[in-house]
Amino acid sequence: MARMKKIYCAFLSLWIVLICLTSCDPKHTCVAEGTEREKETAATCVAEGHYDLVARCSVCRNELSRTTETVEKQKAHIYENGKCRTCGATETIPDPKGYLRCKQNGDADPNGAYVLFGEYPQTVKADNVTVTDVQDFRGYYLGSDGYFYAAVKAEPFLGGYTFTTGTNIEKSSVYYFKVEPIRWRIYLENEHGASILCDSIIDSKAYQSSYKFDSEAGVYYATVSDAPAETFQNNYAYSEVRAWLNAQFYEIAFSDLQRSAIIATTVSNGVSTTGYPTNPYVCENTEDFVFLPAHLVVTKSAYGFSAVAYNRDEARQMQTSDYARANGAYMQTNEADYGMGSWWLRSPYYEYSNHVREVRSGGDASYRNSARAEAENGVVPALKLRLQ
Repeated sequence: MARMKKIYCAFLSLWIVLICLTSCDPKHTCVAEGTEREKETAATCVAEGHYDLVARCSVCRNELSRTTETVEKQKAHIYENGKCRTCGATETIPDPKGYLRCKQNGDADPNGAYVLFGEYPQTVKADNVTVTDVQDFRGYYLGSDGYFYAAVKAEPFLGGYTFTTGTNIEKSSVYYFKVEPIRWRIYLENEHGASILCDSIIDSKAYQSSYKFDSEAGVYYATVSDAPAETFQNNYAYSEVRAWLNAQFYEIAFSDLQRSAIIATTVSNGVSTTGYPTNPYVCENTEDFVFLPAHLVVTKSAYGFSAVAYNRDEARQMQTSDYARANGAYMQTNEADYGMGSWWLRSPYYEYSNHVREVRSGGDASYRNSARAEAENGVVPALKLRLQ
């Protein structure tokens, strides 16, 4: 009986082999049927993700090709209990709306005249904080205190400047600046939302450094790639500072949730906004998420400013952040106004094709500056926020 069982098993094995040999063609042509993902690693706020894209034969499943694909760092931190679950960064505005209404000192107040909204490098790093080599999706470095820091090689406008800590700013030295909530003033509020103005000089940028001078016409023209021929250098629509506000600043200062709360705005750039009865350098209206304020706004008493442009006005005075000082912003060094800076308006000057209106360190809004200034003037952004 045992012998018969062995013979049966041997016959069965032979039969299976014969079936395989007759049913499979070892010389078949492999054909890929789509691709599959393998070895997936998810992207985080501090590291790229990756996966293998594999093509296999639809008949024999042989691997025909394999390529490794990368996934960009995720463009947000995922917070749990006030900390990012990947890198441990501290949530700067722990509010489901993405902004915090507050008093001027930052204390929460549902009826406050200020909001904390977005975040940007501002204050120079404290001595007791150590910066790690962990970088998030924005290129900021994680500090030992749980906050992120931006590294800057200092290029102060003048020598002898100090940070708010009293430390001298040394040209070409590298400093780290804490990424903090941005404080904004509410200057107009209605059922559609709030018009808000940054409450400090957040950075310094050239208005329009790409230009050419037509000596025959005596006119300065912008030479940025998307500007039509004979676009004046002080044209806001094609200015470098507008492009920066609606691209780099908009992307890096606000989370996805916060960007969804910013109202796209038709920005008026007509003659009436410039403070002159006629102005040959006005441009068309623009559609912006973030914009520079107009001369009309900063001379309107209903918005909390002096109606007289040449008056000294504390409401128009803006303190430069430590970050802006390191990036080349001009600031006042007299004792009374130390740290106050000049900042751009979007309004062109009426007489010269290369000049733009500005607010000086004392709050005087009657002056203008050359649009080609590299980084002398500061940036005080404005936007419209959807309140909840």
